[in-house]
Amino acid sequence: MKKRKLWKSVVTLTGTTIAGIAVINKFLNVTASRLHLLDRQEGEYYDWRFGKIFYRKIGEGEPIVFIHTLDAAVSSREWSRMEKELSKNHTVYLIDLLGCGKSDKPKLTYTNYLYVQLLTDFINNVVKRPADIIVSGNSASFVIMTCNIDSKLFRRIFIFNPIPLQEGQKIPTAGLKCMKKLIEFPVIGTLLYNILYSKGHMEKRLIERYMYFGYMDSDVLDVYYESAHSQEECGKYLFSSMKANYLNINFASALKNIDNSMFIFIGENCLDKEKLVESYLMCNPAIEIVTVHHAKNYVQLEQPNRCLNQIAIYMD
Repeated sequence: MKKRKLWKSVVTLTGTTIAGIAVINKFLNVTASRLHLLDRQEGEYYDWRFGKIFYRKIGEGEPIVFIHTLDAAVSSREWSRMEKELSKNHTVYLIDLLGCGKSDKPKLTYTNYLYVQLLTDFINNVVKRPADIIVSGNSASFVIMTCNIDSKLFRRIFIFNPIPLQEGQKIPTAGLKCMKKLIEFPVIGTLLYNILYSKGHMEKRLIERYMYFGYMDSDVLDVYYESAHSQEECGKYLFSSMKANYLNINFASALKNIDNSMFIFIGENCLDKEKLVESYLMCNPAIEIVTVHHAKNYVQLEQPNRCLNQIAIYMD
């Protein structure tokens, strides 16, 4: 009898705890979107095979496709300080990648080749002509892989804040696969995701890794926070795939094969900048390197005008 009462108490306590965590998760998701910052920008949707892809099209002229860093908190708003100027003489496409921003966030395992397919289909079906690509961070890997498969899709490639080539060599392990399942687990996994993508954790991570001046503008942080929690917990599926290295690919060989004009914009305070630049140039000596002063790993946010001036020179 005592054992039965004990088990009943354990089950009741466990159920109450899980229910309480679920309420907390719901509250966090609702409050994160209370400002509706993502909804303030109008755009269109490309009905892709794995979900609807949100994008904005502004300006007229030769096309430029902006591709943001691949992260559950990031969206095309990453380029908000550059898009207006470039749209004066170009047709600018700003895309929210699958799993990000206002695009669908399906519950699947995200891979590098998934985004190769997305970029290929988007240019073929929406842009419908070769485009200049401006890409940030880890998204450069699938841009390079796409270009290696079909270089006629692109004109010039501008890479901002490149990741080290060795990052692409990391593969999923048994431990990482278990962690992926934990993050994707209902309630508990969602709580873990919400903790890691709380505004405080995000601000600290962004400032330490990316910002030269040691602060993040509140308007940018608010957009990132809302993007991470839009569509409730669905951002955790992209996050779990990234943490388990499913997005990684060894793109060094593809980089060697590219004949398109390529430019790398890198902050002067980027960690191990010299080694990073050397590794890219060893693969493809034709790459032109642009060092952006007074910037770290988010040059498009910290020094947009310097970046725009340099882009204008290469596009003339």
